[in-house]
Amino acid sequence: MGGSVASRYYEIEDIRASGQHVVINGQCFSACSLYLSLPPEQVCATKRAVVGVHKATMPAGTDFLMARYPAAFRQWIESRGGLKSNMMYISGRALAKFIPPCPGNATQH
Repeated sequence: MGGSVASRYYEIEDIRASGQHVVINGQCFSACSLYLSLPPEQVCATKRAVVGVHKATMPAGTDFLMARYPAAFRQWIESRGGLKSNMMYISGRALAKFIPPCPGNATQH
């Protein structure tokens, strides 16, 4: 859930460098959404996954987030009017367009 964008970014960069795999299982909101910036072979989403995005408190933070999301996810956001103060949610088949589904019934976080 959320947290500091900068802290989450450095955590994700460490994961990217290590090749570690991340399973999104349940709610992944705010800064957690930066996991979408991982290569598809390093991240997957279970059927329970829900990603929520919103604009950051400062415009530079919003620009930072948008610059790290994959192009297709940025387009999804922009097609809905861009990031707003209110959370925008994505899950299920719509999310599977941006994060590969996990094989089997993964239950990790």
